[in-house]
Amino acid sequence: MARPARHNAEYFSHTANLRNDRRIKAIRTQCGATGYGVLVMLLEALTDANHTQLDTEELELELLAGDFGVSVTEIHSLLQIGEKVGFFARNTAGFLICPDLNDWLAEVFEKRNRARNAAKPPKSGVSVTETPVTVTENPQSKVKESKELPNGNSESKTPPTPGVGVFQKKIGVPVSEVEPWADAPSESPPVAPPPPAWLEEARELAAGMYGFWALTHLQADAQRRVLEFVQGRYAAGAGPQLAEQFVAYRAFKTESQERAHSWKNWIAAPGDGQLPGWQEANWPDKLTTYRKTTHEKGTPTRRSPVGADASQRHHLPAVVSFAGDAA
Repeated sequence: MARPARHNAEYFSHTANLRNDRRIKAIRTQCGATGYGVLVMLLEALTDANHTQLDTEELELELLAGDFGVSVTEIHSLLQIGEKVGFFARNTAGFLICPDLNDWLAEVFEKRNRARNAAKPPKSGVSVTETPVTVTENPQSKVKESKELPNGNSESKTPPTPGVGVFQKKIGVPVSEVEPWADAPSESPPVAPPPPAWLEEARELAAGMYGFWALTHLQADAQRRVLEFVQGRYAAGAGPQLAEQFVAYRAFKTESQERAHSWKNWIAAPGDGQLPGWQEANWPDKLTTYRKTTHEKGTPTRRSPVGADASQRHHLPAVVSFAGDAA
């Protein structure tokens, strides 16, 4: 029985000047020598992972952080700059991959496949050419028959070995050339499911929230929590409602100059009996009421570039920094 195919490796090799690659220099500048060490450990983890890809959900990152001896924030920061410069990437299923690592391992996998295809299972059954058959002669055994030909020569006929001629005739080739099994087909890696249709829209909305609450790459954990919240709403079918609420909320807070929620209170309830900021009010209605009241009083309204219309929710207004609430 053939051994199951492996889709990982025990080692990877790279050039001696990897640290001088322009992308690696950008990572080293951003994350320092510690970041370079984390990068190498990520490459080791990818090499050991099935299909050389990693899940980067929260739990998996916590486990990686414990393995590497660093914080989740440090890994987030490295992945962010690594994906930005193109050293790391995401496949269609959203898993983390390293195109360079896949190139380095291509020869390893190709050599393994060649060896697998060349290996043949041991033969079984009886081979007529390899297994001699001893026949005890007796007076009733068949003997050669001779037939006189017109030219005076004779033609000898030898009785065929029982079973052999039938077998050869049935398959059409000599027994010695027949292999009992064909090579086992190479295993193909599983096809990753396509990403959800709303994924890009969710990322765009999350980016708008980063800008509103001034969440930079130094607050990678906060960005991750916001993105997970937005993706969770879209997965539950409430993405369009969330987008409409956020666009109206941002416009209302910008025009009214009211103090905004913190990003934490926007995505989660601050306490028992309270609602998270995005559900606290019907923000499109509240924005409409505020603008109407302001207009009746004759006070100029500082409008956001985009109104509360959900049809415009992808065109997010200019970034408004609420640095004091970004904690």
